[in-house]
Amino acid sequence: MTMIKCKECGGDVSSKSESCPKCGIRLKRKPLGCGSGCLLTLLMLVVLAYIGSCSSSGFRGSTPTPYTQSQSASATPSLPTVLVPTQTPAPLPQFKVAGTYKKTILTLLVRPETSREEIKRLLLGLSAAANTKSLDKLGIPATTPGGSYGPHGIVNIYILKDPKLASTQSLSRYMDSDEGSKHDTAFVQAVVGEYIFSRVINQERASLGMKSSKAISLEPYESVLLNKLTDSKDEVCSTIARSIRQLLDSGLIMKHEDNWRTVYVDKLWYRLPYDSKMNILRGVSACFSQGGSLTVKDGYSGKQVGSVGSWGGYQIYE
Repeated sequence: MTMIKCKECGGDVSSKSESCPKCGIRLKRKPLGCGSGCLLTLLMLVVLAYIGSCSSSGFRGSTPTPYTQSQSASATPSLPTVLVPTQTPAPLPQFKVAGTYKKTILTLLVRPETSREEIKRLLLGLSAAANTKSLDKLGIPATTPGGSYGPHGIVNIYILKDPKLASTQSLSRYMDSDEGSKHDTAFVQAVVGEYIFSRVINQERASLGMKSSKAISLEPYESVLLNKLTDSKDEVCSTIARSIRQLLDSGLIMKHEDNWRTVYVDKLWYRLPYDSKMNILRGVSACFSQGGSLTVKDGYSGKQVGSVGSWGGYQIYE
């Protein structure tokens, strides 16, 4: 016990006394300072609060809820978490360019074990590359170098599994033949896929197997895609007008006379689908012969293969 002085009478008073024994005045005691006791109390409060928070979260201070990859740590169970690997497009089957004919026509050689589904995937891959002007990334050489529509303005591709029939010599024999021969039959029967793309006439076609007037493909024919030219005369005219140089460069149109009223075409004409021939007649007649009559002739034999009458009638002679 310690003694202190009363501020009123100056007498000695115990520090524990509530009042002065001499004058009776109530003593004013200083509030306790926030010393080590206060700090200890504050620390205990913080620890208790932390323990309480851990108990409510289920990790520390209570029995934890089992946590697995397929469960949430919360009280409400969630749907299982399924880790799905990022899907990447299936790769195209292996192939190589085996033959070429006048640059625009190619043969691709695939492995003998290549399945029908893989051929279909290759056709769609060619289409995607052609429409994004990236056929060069697939190793397809330029078919219309320097053309107004880029290096692949016109592309005609046959896909085969037989290296002999896919060669340049075999392809040339097929393309130069007017009538169905044994070789033509063998070639057509060996084609497992065909892809035609032309920015000149806005034509795209792909199929499993092949349709030909020379022979019937052994591969069951199935159309994979078909994009036709719009019927708008203005768009057809604009397309053909911008593409006349490419038609000449590709060899499809060999020459023209009488202000485009007579056009001579290469044998490639016979390989084109009927709709493509009609689109060429429509475009050339509307844009270059000023809507007048048009005669299309075989550039080698001179025989008439198509015409547009002055009254607007279109004719294709098979």
